[in-house]
Amino acid sequence: MRLYPRTGHIPAIEDEHLGHVEAAEDGSFDLPDEHAARLHAFHVRGKPLFETDIERDERLHGEETARRRDPQTLYNAVEQIAKIAVLLGQGQLAQAQDAESPAGPPKAEPAKAEAAKAAPAAKAAAAAK
Repeated sequence: MRLYPRTGHIPAIEDEHLGHVEAAEDGSFDLPDEHAARLHAFHVRGKPLFETDIERDERLHGEETARRRDPQTLYNAVEQIAKIAVLLGQGQLAQAQDAESPAGPPKAEPAKAEAAKAAPAAKAAAAAK
């Protein structure tokens, strides 16, 4: 069974039966069912120290739902959309993106470009004489 710590990051668990158990990259612990059930039963001040996958998903979903119901979050999102709409209407967004994008290869000077174009024509005229 996979358990997630509720109290923050725990790098490892020292258990008398399992020994030293390192946390996975996501902070969870893969434990045999009997040991996981024992750790899952631990509570401090009425709150569990560990949660299962299902409990964690439900808690995170509940927190996200509560965050989305918060009127201030909605107002902030609408304000950002309104700012983008104003920038698009004024054409400033494209200009801002162009200013932020890296410069392309350096362009040749107009005089040099015309001279390069005229060189083959001059050679052809000299050869015709």
